[in-house]
Amino acid sequence: MMDDFQIDARRWRFLDNPARYIERETGGLQIEPLKRQFKTAKELLSRLASGRGILLADDVGLGKTTVSALVAWVIALQDKRVRIYAPNEVLRRRWAEELERHIPMLAHIGASSDCIKQGDVGKLNAGRIQVATHYSLVKSHDYGEQRTACDLMIIDEAHRAKGDGSAFNEALHNLGGRAKRKLILTATPFSIRLTELEQLLQFVGATKLDAVRLYAAELKRLYVLRDGHDIPAESKRLVSAAREAIEALQPYVIRHCIEDLSASERTHFGADGAGRWEILTTAATQEDLSLLLRMDRLLRLTQERRGERRNDPRFHVGWQHLATK
Repeated sequence: MMDDFQIDARRWRFLDNPARYIERETGGLQIEPLKRQFKTAKELLSRLASGRGILLADDVGLGKTTVSALVAWVIALQDKRVRIYAPNEVLRRRWAEELERHIPMLAHIGASSDCIKQGDVGKLNAGRIQVATHYSLVKSHDYGEQRTACDLMIIDEAHRAKGDGSAFNEALHNLGGRAKRKLILTATPFSIRLTELEQLLQFVGATKLDAVRLYAAELKRLYVLRDGHDIPAESKRLVSAAREAIEALQPYVIRHCIEDLSASERTHFGADGAGRWEILTTAATQEDLSLLLRMDRLLRLTQERRGERRNDPRFHVGWQHLATK
């Protein structure tokens, strides 16, 4: 199914000129984020054209929906079928609004409201974009339907497909093979278990993940090392494993953090929402770090209940109450 996915790079030349795009836009797009978003969309399209699925893991607020909507339009306007699965009805409507937002700028290459199909999963004609929910995919799977074939499948908040036993995870992997290419979105790719990250990567086509597993094993070793171990040697080993893991992930993952943005774009975000990106905290003492490691270790040793994660990733972010006025 992967060999007949052909897209013409000439059809996304508009992504080379965000300034011109902005001139025709009235929905509030800003040139600073848009320059990076256009560049990311071009990279996604290039990787999809070369036969890869992709995990887009930009931080919250950096425009994953905008980037993916642009990709969806480029694919659909080449007479292909795109299916987008959002977590719920609120975000499904948000996706539809984002797609509609780009119609005035892309009307000259065929974009129109008629291209957008909302509602349950069903037959999809060429040149159309289906916007549905995770539940719609689960329902289609439960009913034994196979009306999920498409050229590009976009899964928003893919980290919700956690656990081998979840209905969404089962539907995703049983029906996902009917998509020629896959783009999955999550802002928290590394706040989930390794097995869950592997599932996401395997879903988009990654196979050589031994280096990622080795890095995870090296991190786990830190819990069992005793006093007197060679810190420089262990650090060197960990850095080497991390580099190999990054190399293995690179073809299948695109990620931007606020720290990766240009100075001009960071200024833009700061002007729009001062304090949005940072929570000032007191530097941790050695006692604080020791306590956190001990608590983390206890959580790892505690038996988990079915369907319930005790080792909550949020626990690693901070443990002090925020001051309130």
